[in-house]
Amino acid sequence: MTKPGVQQRAAAEVLVRLEEGPEAEGSDHYRAVFDALEEGLCILEVISSQDQPSDYRFVEVNDAFERATGLENVTGATYRELMPPVSILAPESYDRIARTGVAERFVTDSEAPGGARRFDVYAFRLGDEPSRRVAVHFTDVSERTLTEQELQDRTAQFSSLIAQAPLGVFLVDAAFRLVLVNPVAEEVFRAIPDLLERDFEDVMRLVWREGLAVDVIAAFRQTLETGAPSRHEDLATDHGEHGVSAYYDWRIDRVLMPDGQFGVVCYFSNVSPLVEARRALAASDEQYRAVFETMDQGFCIVQVIYDDSERPVDYRYVEVNGVFEERMHRRDVRGRTMRDLGTHRGDFWVDVYGAIASTGVARRFLDFAEASDRWCDVSAVRIGDPDERKVATLFHDVTERKRAERKLLQSVMQLRHRAHHDPLTGLPNRIVFEERLQLALAEAARYTRAVAVMFIDLDGFKAINDTLGHACGDVVLKETAQRLKRALRTTDTLARMHGDEFVVLVPQLDEAHDVEVLAGKMLAAVAVPVEVDGTSVVVSASIGVSIYPDHASTPDALLHAADAAMYRAKASGRNTVTIASASSKARPNGSAGSC
Repeated sequence: MTKPGVQQRAAAEVLVRLEEGPEAEGSDHYRAVFDALEEGLCILEVISSQDQPSDYRFVEVNDAFERATGLENVTGATYRELMPPVSILAPESYDRIARTGVAERFVTDSEAPGGARRFDVYAFRLGDEPSRRVAVHFTDVSERTLTEQELQDRTAQFSSLIAQAPLGVFLVDAAFRLVLVNPVAEEVFRAIPDLLERDFEDVMRLVWREGLAVDVIAAFRQTLETGAPSRHEDLATDHGEHGVSAYYDWRIDRVLMPDGQFGVVCYFSNVSPLVEARRALAASDEQYRAVFETMDQGFCIVQVIYDDSERPVDYRYVEVNGVFEERMHRRDVRGRTMRDLGTHRGDFWVDVYGAIASTGVARRFLDFAEASDRWCDVSAVRIGDPDERKVATLFHDVTERKRAERKLLQSVMQLRHRAHHDPLTGLPNRIVFEERLQLALAEAARYTRAVAVMFIDLDGFKAINDTLGHACGDVVLKETAQRLKRALRTTDTLARMHGDEFVVLVPQLDEAHDVEVLAGKMLAAVAVPVEVDGTSVVVSASIGVSIYPDHASTPDALLHAADAAMYRAKASGRNTVTIASASSKARPNGSAGSC
């Protein structure tokens, strides 16, 4: 069974106290909370016939229950009398809960007013055996389900992009297993059976010699642990006794996987022809001439021209191949100088060739030609006698690879952003908020300072969706999010939890009064009417505040205390701010307390 969340635990406390009767301490308070909650709550009494579940009677229901189910004035009536077409009310599960005393939580699809909806249901027995009463709390999670489906669809699109990429691409997950290999990458792994879901270290040791495998594994682990990207421009691979067989340009980056954990993505291209060409450049004229007259990379030999002060001022083309001429869109360059031809970016190349000819230090770099919108991997070395001042240069067109890398990186960044932000408002989501809260508490403990958490819930927002439509509700949520954000400081974090619930982290709180002032600014910002297609929509908010270390010392406990304080704010009339009480710190994690 999935454990109840903060809202389920708070609702459970309300139901238990309500069941104790009007004479119980604080019963009026809990009755007000019961009626004010925007999640459906009801108390049922299971009716059995000959030890078989046959029906149940509605003992207590709140207004949100009636809105969600479309059933009105049901207190005292039985399920069989009403026969509602709402699957969350079917009696079978509740008899089992009443008999065993074991609470259950489940998600179910149901027909409800306005169409099919999805509900998160939490049910538990009230009292000990032989009690036959069961309390039910259910939350409409239809919007959250749609968001999760959208993320799945985007993940599928991302996987399709990887499959079609002209680069080799594979993914290693947080458990260091190989989980995705695209068709281009399969050549590296050869015909290893059951390749996916295998330990990445085992796969690497099957593919390459021990020394190379160890280096690659270490690079992957470092990127996974630190997030620092790694690149190897000439990764030499071999297949046992056959010796070196291929060279690859590898790049690895950390990426957020669909399960919320970090993995490592590697994309690479086979650069064996480029490496062999660079080797040929270092050989004699007789060796390289035959290679470069037939190769499919651009190649040229230039002789650098110096002035009287031994400063490079020009260069002459001594040899060029056909691919290089096509790249320059000229067929008459041999024997002519850069100044004669008016070569684009000529001064840049004078400096590059001059430095290589003077020092003998080879250069390799990426060059982008705006005129042709092409990327080239450039390798240049001095050849012949130093006094000849000749430089041989190889231009390997890597445009498609660069475009694929850019597109892949953009997709990775988009997926990473979507995994950390709410798609409707663009605000950070629960994952980001909890990470920042954890860090803020660690720093607060170190420097002995306070941290505040504010839980914000819009009052009556469901009525806006029901009467004006979800499109109008979305406009209100987005505008409210921007107003709340403008009311905060740059050091504060505003996140959307789900639905109409927001949460604020104030990591550096000087005085408790400061958070009340801040909360007041947010209430005022929310209260300004929102214009939607000519309709003025008015909404307010209830805010609960908890402070570290006064009310709690852990992230979950702080959120729980702020959430419970928010419900107290709703019960006291809404459009107000409530601070958690110090007594909430001493309560167990499963109790909402009286804040």
